Amino acid sequence: MLQEFVKVVEQIELKGRKPSEEDINEFLGNFFDPNKRAFQYGTQYVYTASRVGPNGEPLYDKTGKSYQELLDEAKPVLMQRVTEAYSEVSDFIGPWDWPTAPMSIDEAALLFAKEMKQEDNYLSIKGADRRNHKAYQKAISHIGRIKYRIKQYMKTVMPFTARTTMYHPLAGILYFTNNGGSELVQGLTIDSEEKLLDFTTGKSISKFPGADHDGLRSIWWVPSTSGKGVKMGVVDIDNPEDTVSEKDMLTATRKIEKRLSDLGHPTIIMFTGSTYQVWFGQNDREPLENYREMNDYLQGILFQFGAFDREESIELGVPYLDLKTNKPGGLLRTFFSLHYPAKTGARKKYTGLAAVPVAPEDLKNFNPAKYAHPETVLANFEVYSNYVAAFYDRVQVGQDYEAPGDTETTPTCSRLEKKYPTHKLLKKYLHPDTDINKIDYRNAGASLEDEKKVTVHAIARGVLAVLVYDPSGTVAPKGMTRQRLVKDRTGKARAVTETPHAFYITSTGLVVYDDYICRDLERLCVSKKIRDAVLVGRISSIDTFGSEEGEASTRFKLIAKEGIRPTDSRVMRFTINRVPIVGSKVVPMEVMGEQVKEFSTKRIVPTEYFIFDAPVGQKVKHMFSSFIADKRSGAMMIYGEQKYLLTSTRTLRATIVGIQLSSAYNRGEIPTSWIALAKPSQKYGLIYYIVGKAQVALKQADRVKLLEMVEGEEKRNLIPMPRNYEDYQDIASFAEPTAVVEITYDDVSPYKQRTLGFAFIGGKFRPIPPPLTINALINAKITGILEGFSVKRSVDINIRQEPLIEIDKKLDSSGSLLAVLPNPNEKLPTFIRRNPAFFGAPAELETYATWTGYVPRAKKVTYPGNFEVLEPQGYGGRKIQVPLLEVTAKTPRVDGQRLEPELKAASKRLLTGEPGFAAYIEPKSLQKAPSPAHYRQTNLGFEYNTAVDDPYGSGQDGNMVTSFNGQVKEIRNFSDVMELAHLINEGQAIEDSKLYSTTFREVPGDAGSEVANYRNFDVDYQQAYTLYGKSLKAAITPQKISKDSAIMLVDDVLGNPRPVQEDALHSRLVDFTEDFNKWSALPEPKETWENYALGKYLSWEVPILEKERVVAEARSANELTEEEVDSIDLNYSTPDEGNPFESLLTKLYEVNDIDDNTEAVFF
Repeated sequence: MLQEFVKVVEQIELKGRKPSEEDINEFLGNFFDPNKRAFQYGTQYVYTASRVGPNGEPLYDKTGKSYQELLDEAKPVLMQRVTEAYSEVSDFIGPWDWPTAPMSIDEAALLFAKEMKQEDNYLSIKGADRRNHKAYQKAISHIGRIKYRIKQYMKTVMPFTARTTMYHPLAGILYFTNNGGSELVQGLTIDSEEKLLDFTTGKSISKFPGADHDGLRSIWWVPSTSGKGVKMGVVDIDNPEDTVSEKDMLTATRKIEKRLSDLGHPTIIMFTGSTYQVWFGQNDREPLENYREMNDYLQGILFQFGAFDREESIELGVPYLDLKTNKPGGLLRTFFSLHYPAKTGARKKYTGLAAVPVAPEDLKNFNPAKYAHPETVLANFEVYSNYVAAFYDRVQVGQDYEAPGDTETTPTCSRLEKKYPTHKLLKKYLHPDTDINKIDYRNAGASLEDEKKVTVHAIARGVLAVLVYDPSGTVAPKGMTRQRLVKDRTGKARAVTETPHAFYITSTGLVVYDDYICRDLERLCVSKKIRDAVLVGRISSIDTFGSEEGEASTRFKLIAKEGIRPTDSRVMRFTINRVPIVGSKVVPMEVMGEQVKEFSTKRIVPTEYFIFDAPVGQKVKHMFSSFIADKRSGAMMIYGEQKYLLTSTRTLRATIVGIQLSSAYNRGEIPTSWIALAKPSQKYGLIYYIVGKAQVALKQADRVKLLEMVEGEEKRNLIPMPRNYEDYQDIASFAEPTAVVEITYDDVSPYKQRTLGFAFIGGKFRPIPPPLTINALINAKITGILEGFSVKRSVDINIRQEPLIEIDKKLDSSGSLLAVLPNPNEKLPTFIRRNPAFFGAPAELETYATWTGYVPRAKKVTYPGNFEVLEPQGYGGRKIQVPLLEVTAKTPRVDGQRLEPELKAASKRLLTGEPGFAAYIEPKSLQKAPSPAHYRQTNLGFEYNTAVDDPYGSGQDGNMVTSFNGQVKEIRNFSDVMELAHLINEGQAIEDSKLYSTTFREVPGDAGSEVANYRNFDVDYQQAYTLYGKSLKAAITPQKISKDSAIMLVDDVLGNPRPVQEDALHSRLVDFTEDFNKWSALPEPKETWENYALGKYLSWEVPILEKERVVAEARSANELTEEEVDSIDLNYSTPDEGNPFESLLTKLYEVNDIDDNTEAVFF
């Protein structure tokens, strides 16, 4: 058990925390599960107590012990071991699907007592006896876990709330779980950085609850205390008495937002936790001076969408458009507050869901119980908050716009004309190459073998820069000035000119000052009384949905000829990698992780630090692999006895489809080129998608040779520029793919960029409409010419070489906020039932639900004799599928919580022996096909079973074999069929073998359907046989194909691709290379490397691994250094011509979207 628990602990350490009691409970729950032999935890495969060890015995003896006895025996052991290793057991509780509706401990205890079938016993006892009851103790634990997660939620969202409502009066809602009471607290206005810091880090400030307060649930704010000079207003769309259907409420919300947007108002839709609000700002056409004018204006333009009187809306059955919030001193719920009552005893139903933004395009698909759950908001807060911040910026509300007595003008976002590429800040704080050991992640184990303890952090993407706060001007470049307007005591404003106290300098020497990032740093340092500071990190531009736009796009905005636009600067972010100097003192690496957190503002984001003890190599590799898989970073800094830069330089095979017409091209050498990978297509055969721009790292002779291969004899391979774009033919040229080249690259971009696909159409190489988007390669280089490969063989340059490259139809979410969240909504399965059938317990039970609680009015029915009766109507709503045993990603939420499986608790009681109803359901008997998915082995009654289609009368057990349980996928791609000679579908072969014996034993069909006059002739069988014959005839009928397609197919069959088990080869090569490094470090005299290797590896694989190692070593030795790459980027930068073609293919930054129906064009 301890050996398996160590695997879990290692994964917990990779998350940067200590094991908690919650982790121990989760491990033991899986470890003692009799239905499991192993389970996945992170990247580890953990065996359970039922696993039989090498000695033939189970890993843990469970003989004669109940589930609770096993827990009582094992948990103290693990708690003690964790305490010994970490000095404490962490109180951390991870994300979980908790019920969001407000609930006190007493309410939760009563629910648990009912679940245990001990309600009468629980209600009959009082005082200490009730508090000692098992249901009450379980309720305390349950509510405590919820409070912990809410507290983590509040600590995350409150800094954003405080900054966006700064200089406005606030009110807070407290909820008390001991008695279920609520309280509204008022009296705080955050008007300084000091107050903001106290509010976001403390439990209270001036008797007002802070972000760390256990009871804080919601924050409300006052948009205007005087009602004059209003910047924004609100339309509250309510549904009193639930007289309006959910569909009509959503329709009204969408129409109101569209009307305001069409009139030029900036708008945003808020889901409040129960209903919807539309926030809007002033437009340029008709200024609204006060709330009275605003409400009159709204009644004039929105009258057809609802009623402005509550009673009238109930009578007419239309939405109630409440404008009462638009008044001096009116309180308004802030975004991300939870839906809790403001006072004790409120009759209204409260959901506890978060107030979240909803894009207009998402109203139809928005599921409040899912997307407004605090855990969902917490996991996607960066996306949600960026969307809301964009609205606050448009209406100019919050910290950046409303400082009283110091009316801050929009920052000038200035930069110096002179560059300082050799400034002493860059020399001192950007590590020189000699100071860092560059290692590849494959060799991390050997390289870090001697390190006892290391501190690591991921390197952010973006433009490398040093951000400085220097009020004394000691290191500031000369020539920086800024102006701002300051009000005196009489209220008059005057301009003040001063030297900026903050600036940043990029790695190329560009100096920027007086922008939003510098302003944030200065405010923070002043509030915390920091004398000076130096921060090293990356600057990146963020779009509306919180996604990085890429280094090229950010650099372009910083060096734009017309200067840095404030609208661009407003959405830039500085991600801190390290803080070397604070208060003129050097920050030790031991406290760097905590120090970077001190510099967190709206636009300054600290990176996360992790500390690992020996053995560090494997731990670092595991974490780095997860960073790459999540597209978080492609490089990592490691600080131990030495400094290391861990990179993930990878290789793949690609082809060249475009070249940049530069000076290298004029010399007859291959210039910087656009490279493409191939994706099989049923319509076009192969489509070649551009995946990035690659520098050339070849010898001069190879450069000349490659250009000749790309252009062909007399440049016959070049393709014409599309019509209407002849002006761009001096910038780039496109060519048919002819040469396969080796590409090395550092990373794959996490954000999408526009690309073009090309294919051979009628023998001609042409672009394929419409333009798509793709994850581009970062820092790609052409390092070799591969003459043994073909551009027309999909396995040679297939896009699947890099699994992180994905192709989409749209560059962005097209206005959808849900589209950029990690778990978009999916449709629920529908059931189709036919006869004949057998019975099984369905894995999901179908019912109806609606989050609004809408109930149709009773219908008057007249019976014979004029007898009238009011009959209640069904609740209606949407179809939902309640899981029987296991929660899935498709399981919906209702009233704020994910639906619990119908019989999960009952099944667990059978396992643990807890009191209450118990049910037997064998999880391994789940049959997924045909629909509906069902359990074959249960003790459930007939009412739980449903009919499952069985057209061939195979029965329940026979169907299990013939359906393959839905695990075998049909192959539809012709190219994949042609490659089966190299990639045998082993799963299909195994399933086929199950049918061999039955096919020789009997004739399929129904004996009762035999033709009367002909014995053993089955009608169904005859029809199936005839249909099969027709399909076979159609399949073997020759089809006319083009010459190019024929060549491609022949190459696919007869080619010599890379090994199928290339992943296994790569894994062995990593170990082989590490052993070589260890052998190289051994002192002389020593045995030869060949003898050393033969002692650890099989004789047949040593020459193969040695060949692969030598090739990799040669490739690594001849790559361009980072200094050479920087020199190329600095001296060979092509000036931007301002044309869309250059924007797409040279700088790879976002351009305007193009309709799917438009013709393919070049940019």
